[in-house]
Amino acid sequence: MKREERIERLSNAWGEYLVASSATSLLEGLVRLDPSHGSAAGWRVRDLKSWRSNLEATFLIRMYAEFEAGLRDVWRGYYRQTTRPPMKDLLDAISTRRIIPESTVGRVNEVRLYRNHLIHEESEDFEIVPLDEARAALSRFLGRLPFD
Repeated sequence: MKREERIERLSNAWGEYLVASSATSLLEGLVRLDPSHGSAAGWRVRDLKSWRSNLEATFLIRMYAEFEAGLRDVWRGYYRQTTRPPMKDLLDAISTRRIIPESTVGRVNEVRLYRNHLIHEESEDFEIVPLDEARAALSRFLGRLPFD
């Protein structure tokens, strides 16, 4: 996979988030007019509210999955490594090899901790990272990877 493909996949996930957010707003308008609107499709108003409250987290997990896949691809393909290190170790190894600024690595680690909290409900210290900031940090890191 080429570097630009990795960045494009992350960008595509961002675009899908924007579509989902707009579609959610439209559905919320329809439900205000007709609270039973989703019943034919099997969902309720509370499901829509839950969807809205989890939308950013859902797409953060998706974006991080694309990011992780890109790093693992570089690890195997470019660096010819056969190991499967934990993401913290993989981030450290690649960032050292690619001389990625500490500020970028730090922000990506914040995204990683937040993602871990969302997936595993770990008690590690984390901060909520807004989706646009997560996308920017992950993109900056991917932009420092080798071309192919």
